[in-house]
Amino acid sequence: MKVFIFILTFVSILPWLAKAQVTAEPAYDKPIFSAEVDMVNVTVVALSAGGKPLPQLEKQNFKLEESLAGGQNFRERNIKLDQPEQLPLRGGIIIDTSGSTARQFRYQLDVASELVKWIIKAVGDKKRGDKFFVAEFYYESLDLNPSQGAFTLKQDWSDDSSALVRAIVRKTKKAAGTSPLFGSVRFAAEKFKKEARGNFANFLIIVADGQDNVALADLKESTYRAQAVDLPIYTIGTAKHDIDSFLLDSYENNLKQISQLTGGRFFDLPEQNKLPEIARQVLQDLRNQYHLSYELSPDYKDGDEVKIRVRVGNVSSDGKWQPLPAKLLHREGYLVTKSH
Repeated sequence: MKVFIFILTFVSILPWLAKAQVTAEPAYDKPIFSAEVDMVNVTVVALSAGGKPLPQLEKQNFKLEESLAGGQNFRERNIKLDQPEQLPLRGGIIIDTSGSTARQFRYQLDVASELVKWIIKAVGDKKRGDKFFVAEFYYESLDLNPSQGAFTLKQDWSDDSSALVRAIVRKTKKAAGTSPLFGSVRFAAEKFKKEARGNFANFLIIVADGQDNVALADLKESTYRAQAVDLPIYTIGTAKHDIDSFLLDSYENNLKQISQLTGGRFFDLPEQNKLPEIARQVLQDLRNQYHLSYELSPDYKDGDEVKIRVRVGNVSSDGKWQPLPAKLLHREGYLVTKSH
């Protein structure tokens, strides 16, 4: 029997509105993400109540409990803990070079270059085996291979931050074609999956205006694939704020949903002076992730919805475990399904 764990985040999906320039998507009440494993993996970012990193935590500082959805009978699970510095990083940056980005084309290249310098160069560790890539996405109707446009690799896995910057700077293609945003997520997830010979801490950064108008993949399919490889996606919206407000909201909603459904963050970047703070926040997250894993309970049945509760704390002098006030970013549950 092969077990599929569907990781579930409980977020509200805003209704998708139809308009000619925007690909409309249906609303999903319960986003479900699949991972073909028999282990439950939960990536946790541990911050203080004020959003600052907590002092380094150990396995005994974490309590992870599960309960069937709708119930309050939480049971503690025996976890394995991998701290951020213990797992090699696999990261990528994807740049939207479709026609809708013509007005901010050079700006997006500058943003991507700075992110390499401020994030990847800062967090990358060659001795640990960290590697990163740079890609772009667009779609032109004359392309014989649509996936080539939806995910065009500019620099394959590399530990050389200078090579990544050169791959961005040496762009020769002008902004053109339509926007396969969701398709780019799908193909990026497949690239991470091919690299999955080992245990890595993954992340993806997308610099885009947020438009998707090519039916290579939809939001649900692409985020399923991203979650299957435990891929938090940070999206940086670059759409000019002087465009139609409906379009701006639709574009930003696309990016927000990608980040919410994969455990990343969305950042609006109409002005480049916001970039240092964005880079600081992403870097802080990457440096304060804890990777918890544990075996799927054999007691669960096909279709069970499971809630996850994570807390951090210390053991007091009298031997009791005392929770600490903290802000923890993590997935809230999963749905178990079994195929025969």
